[in-house]
Amino acid sequence: MESRKVAALRLGKIVFVGLMVLTVIELWIASMAEGPIPYPVLCWLLAPITWLAIAAHGNPFPYLAAIAVTKAVLILYFFMHIAQLWRSQGGH
Repeated sequence: MESRKVAALRLGKIVFVGLMVLTVIELWIASMAEGPIPYPVLCWLLAPITWLAIAAHGNPFPYLAAIAVTKAVLILYFFMHIAQLWRSQGGH
Protein backbone atom coordinates (compact mmCIF):
# COMPACT_ATOMS: atom_id res chain seq x y z
CA MET A 1 0.00 0.00 0.00
CA GLU A 2 2.84 2.37 0.81
CA SER A 3 4.50 1.87 -2.59
CA ARG A 4 1.18 2.77 -4.22
CA LYS A 5 1.14 6.09 -2.36
CA VAL A 6 4.73 6.80 -3.34
CA ALA A 7 3.95 6.04 -7.00
CA ALA A 8 0.86 8.29 -6.90
CA LEU A 9 2.88 11.12 -5.32
CA ARG A 10 5.62 10.74 -7.94
CA LEU A 11 3.04 10.84 -10.74
CA GLY A 12 1.45 13.94 -9.20
CA LYS A 13 4.81 15.67 -9.10
CA ILE A 14 5.52 14.78 -12.74
CA VAL A 15 2.14 16.11 -13.86
CA PHE A 16 2.66 19.28 -11.81
CA VAL A 17 6.05 19.90 -13.43
CA GLY A 18 4.49 19.24 -16.83
CA LEU A 19 1.81 21.84 -16.12
CA MET A 20 4.47 24.36 -15.13
CA VAL A 21 6.41 23.69 -18.34
CA LEU A 22 3.25 24.16 -20.41
CA THR A 23 2.57 27.42 -18.56
CA VAL A 24 6.06 28.73 -19.36
CA ILE A 25 5.55 27.78 -23.01
CA GLU A 26 2.21 29.62 -23.01
CA LEU A 27 3.86 32.70 -21.56
CA TRP A 28 6.60 32.54 -24.14
CA ILE A 29 4.22 32.17 -27.08
CA ALA A 30 2.00 34.98 -25.83
CA SER A 31 4.96 37.29 -25.30
CA MET A 32 6.28 36.61 -28.81
CA ALA A 33 3.26 38.48 -30.17
CA GLU A 34 4.74 41.59 -28.54
CA GLY A 35 8.28 40.93 -29.75
CA PRO A 36 11.20 38.79 -28.60
CA ILE A 37 11.70 38.03 -24.93
CA PRO A 38 14.41 40.25 -23.40
CA TYR A 39 15.75 37.36 -21.27
CA PRO A 40 18.53 35.51 -23.13
CA VAL A 41 18.52 32.61 -20.65
CA LEU A 42 14.83 31.96 -21.27
CA CYS A 43 15.38 32.12 -25.03
CA TRP A 44 18.21 29.62 -24.69
CA LEU A 45 16.08 27.23 -22.63
CA LEU A 46 13.19 27.45 -25.07
CA ALA A 47 15.34 27.24 -28.21
CA PRO A 48 14.16 23.70 -29.11
CA ILE A 49 10.62 25.01 -29.65
CA THR A 50 11.53 28.29 -31.30
CA TRP A 51 9.66 27.21 -34.44
CA LEU A 52 6.43 27.17 -32.42
CA ALA A 53 6.85 30.76 -31.29
CA ILE A 54 7.76 31.88 -34.79
CA ALA A 55 4.68 30.16 -36.22
CA ALA A 56 2.52 31.66 -33.47
CA HIS A 57 3.83 35.17 -34.04
CA GLY A 58 1.03 35.99 -36.49
CA ASN A 59 -1.85 34.40 -34.58
CA PRO A 60 -0.96 32.73 -31.27
CA PHE A 61 -4.57 31.81 -30.37
CA PRO A 62 -4.65 28.24 -31.83
CA TYR A 63 -1.42 27.33 -30.07
CA LEU A 64 -2.46 28.86 -26.77
CA ALA A 65 -5.88 27.19 -26.99
CA ALA A 66 -4.31 23.78 -27.66
CA ILE A 67 -2.01 24.15 -24.67
CA ALA A 68 -4.89 25.32 -22.45
CA VAL A 69 -7.01 22.31 -23.43
CA THR A 70 -4.07 19.98 -22.76
CA LYS A 71 -3.58 21.50 -19.31
CA ALA A 72 -7.31 21.22 -18.55
CA VAL A 73 -7.34 17.54 -19.51
CA LEU A 74 -4.31 16.83 -17.32
CA ILE A 75 -5.93 18.57 -14.35
CA LEU A 76 -9.27 16.82 -14.85
CA TYR A 77 -7.73 13.39 -15.23
CA PHE A 78 -4.93 13.40 -12.66
CA PHE A 79 -6.06 15.84 -9.98
CA MET A 80 -9.84 15.79 -10.19
CA HIS A 81 -9.99 12.03 -10.97
CA ILE A 82 -12.72 12.49 -13.57
CA ALA A 83 -12.16 8.97 -14.91
CA GLN A 84 -13.58 7.52 -11.68
CA LEU A 85 -17.05 8.71 -12.69
CA TRP A 86 -17.24 5.95 -15.28
CA ARG A 87 -15.62 3.15 -13.29
CA SER A 88 -17.75 0.53 -11.60
CA GLN A 89 -17.89 0.82 -7.83
CA GLY A 90 -17.13 -2.83 -7.15
CA GLY A 91 -20.49 -4.26 -6.12
CA HIS A 92 -22.26 -1.13 -4.88
